[in-house]
Amino acid sequence: MKKGGHNIEIVTPHKSTEIKEFEGIKVHCIETRGPPGMVALKMIRKALKTDGDLFYCHELDPLLYSIVLKRITRKPVIWDCHEYLVPMKKELQGRLSAVLTEISISICAPRVDHIITVDNRLAKTLSKLGKVTVIPNYPRLSDFNEPTSRKKNEKFVVLYVGGLTERRGIKIILEAIHRLKKRKNISLRIVGGFYDRELEKWAHKYDSENELNIDWLGWVDYRELAPVIADSDCGLFVNQPGPRYLKGLPTKIFEYMIMGLPVVSATGPLLDSLINGKNLGVTVDSTNPESLSDGIETLMENSNLHILVVDDDEGIRSLVKKYLNEKKYLVTTADNAENASEKIKVIKFDLIILDIMMPGKSGLDFLKEHKEYINTPIILLTAKGEPNERIEGLEVGADDYLPKPFEPKELDLRIKNIINKTKKNNSKKIIEFENVKIDLSKQIIFHGNSEFKINNTEKTILEKMINNPGKVFEREEIGRLIDLDKERSIDVIITRLRKKIEIDPKNPKFLQTIRGAGYVLWIE
Repeated sequence: MKKGGHNIEIVTPHKSTEIKEFEGIKVHCIETRGPPGMVALKMIRKALKTDGDLFYCHELDPLLYSIVLKRITRKPVIWDCHEYLVPMKKELQGRLSAVLTEISISICAPRVDHIITVDNRLAKTLSKLGKVTVIPNYPRLSDFNEPTSRKKNEKFVVLYVGGLTERRGIKIILEAIHRLKKRKNISLRIVGGFYDRELEKWAHKYDSENELNIDWLGWVDYRELAPVIADSDCGLFVNQPGPRYLKGLPTKIFEYMIMGLPVVSATGPLLDSLINGKNLGVTVDSTNPESLSDGIETLMENSNLHILVVDDDEGIRSLVKKYLNEKKYLVTTADNAENASEKIKVIKFDLIILDIMMPGKSGLDFLKEHKEYINTPIILLTAKGEPNERIEGLEVGADDYLPKPFEPKELDLRIKNIINKTKKNNSKKIIEFENVKIDLSKQIIFHGNSEFKINNTEKTILEKMINNPGKVFEREEIGRLIDLDKERSIDVIITRLRKKIEIDPKNPKFLQTIRGAGYVLWIE
């Protein structure tokens, strides 16, 4: 709305009375101390002073204020309702509170001009009270549109994002991490703040006494949240059972998903359908620390890969997804290159399985368009009669290929081989000679004023040769190194490397051919 030229002011309860500003929006903070009636009066007075043309009220208390504002100003009011609070009031405060809440809603809601809610289930309930529009409460992709290259942490990083209360499971989380402490290779990162001072004291004491070494980040600016999520290994949602928390889909789950994190989540109708049905993680008993720790361990053991499968054949996509799911990989599918392009903009995949022959933009077109900008290993799926396409794919930058039809087990082995090579060659090394600099950790070759990406196969060969300068590598040895037994394909890879490091690739100075023997790298 701000971008549309509208002036926006926010009135909100807060521990301070400062006037803040966020992205050009003025925020009026109303002190929360004092009787509820006094706070309400201050909120209404401040809202009137803004002289707004429209009042947008979020959740129950502002709904009550809005009727007063509408009566005084005769200006339109919108009520934004994310949760139907009657069941929650009954559960937490008793039947009387639930009845009073229901009466308040039934009196006030029909008097607003419009109701906005977040899902069709809640809209059905609210439609009896007035006109309703559903606007799903999903995160903006624009806030997460940079695929962040997730580093492999020394420890498995478990992330929680959100407010810290008992109802949101902070005690269960800490107790579960304590159970996993013996593994030594796990760490907990928490983004968010406490609402209860005593709970905060307990949590930090529990952390200190049990030497959990929790990374308490506090509140993080939403605009800076994406890299924090990307640098973690799994996300938590462990709110305790109740109508408020477990009958919806919390925003944090989608934030985890966008950045490619598997999720350990509390169970619930919509949560089970999404997470288990789409193989996005595991659901657990959020009231039980042992169940939560078991769920985290499950992801620790199967957390290595998030794979994108791109194929226009629905049967192949389904079969590959089913098989890889059984092997505990996270799998996302795309039915064409355009769809795949959209998905790699928002998700950092660990590996891409790419069909060459697709209608519209081919797999080779996809490779040419993206391979210079992503380091993701790529396995090509090819028909038996496509040798030229396979060679071109390797020239463009694919790491491996698999002819159709193929055995699923062979695909699994090729995936593991590529990832193992990546892990083995993950050391940070920079090699410089003459006007060439090779950064193996970033997989970049700087040649003069030019910059070239190298894929995992090229990196494996270069690292081996760099560590053995002057050694002649036979084609068979290189083939074993990268699990490729076709001499022509090895020659293609060497030619591709020469284009990146040689002044004159046809007359190589550094990466030379030893006739009848193989290849050698001279960098001394």
